[in-house]
Amino acid sequence: MGRLFSFPMIPLQSLSLCSLVFVLSFGFCSPVRGDTVELQNGSRIDGTIVKNDDQEVILKVGTYGTIRWKKSEVIKVEQNSRTGDRVFPKREKTKPILKPVPFPVPEKSVGGAQGVKKSSGNTEAFKQELLNPLSGKDLLDVESWVEDLQRQRVNYRTRAETHLIRKGESVIPYVLPVARSEFVRARICALRILNKFPRYESMEVALSGLTAKDLWVRKFSAQLAGNISGIPQSFPWSAEDQHEMRKRHHRVWSQWYQQQEKLRIEHEKNIEKLKKAGR
Repeated sequence: MGRLFSFPMIPLQSLSLCSLVFVLSFGFCSPVRGDTVELQNGSRIDGTIVKNDDQEVILKVGTYGTIRWKKSEVIKVEQNSRTGDRVFPKREKTKPILKPVPFPVPEKSVGGAQGVKKSSGNTEAFKQELLNPLSGKDLLDVESWVEDLQRQRVNYRTRAETHLIRKGESVIPYVLPVARSEFVRARICALRILNKFPRYESMEVALSGLTAKDLWVRKFSAQLAGNISGIPQSFPWSAEDQHEMRKRHHRVWSQWYQQQEKLRIEHEKNIEKLKKAGR
């Protein structure tokens, strides 16, 4: 009792079919263990720790290669944990992102020497009604699904994506950080969710995804930018040699977003003036 079984090193060709089935089934019945890295942006990525010191953390993610982060980008590292299990760490609650940060587009460079041309499309996208905040069980469920959306195992991500879409557009502030994740598969899931509910708050994420290395991130980001702005474009998301064409499409959507930000700021100033005048 208590002793571990061991098998002699036998060439695979000499094993009978029954023996091979027994060895494979016995070898894979034990739980898979791995490491999990939790990042400042809320992402949780599973793999195997290659390096973890005061300067950086390097994680090997299956057959996809290694990912490197600065130590300042990492909240904590969970080593020798069951890969794919749901973990609910205690951390400070952060306020969801409700307003986008203006996308840094230099005014002089946009549109070349002729300046910025007036964009068509949705001219008052910034005036969408505020999202209803989540609370109680709804909030706990969404936070749990968002964590599962960032898991390495595809069944966790698929189930979480389905639940979040069913919940409606109120999940957008909680999905936005995942849409910026370095974990490409989680980022794609988040972009698909945002495309179900195209809102102005997601435009910054869409713009940043247009220049991503992954072609599927580029595809869903282009769809999102077109749906939000009302300016559909034939964005060359799959062609690797169309960098200049992608830049031109990116410029059109960036101009639209820059103009919307100016209008939003002016609108908020006018509302503030009316409030002060009504006192």
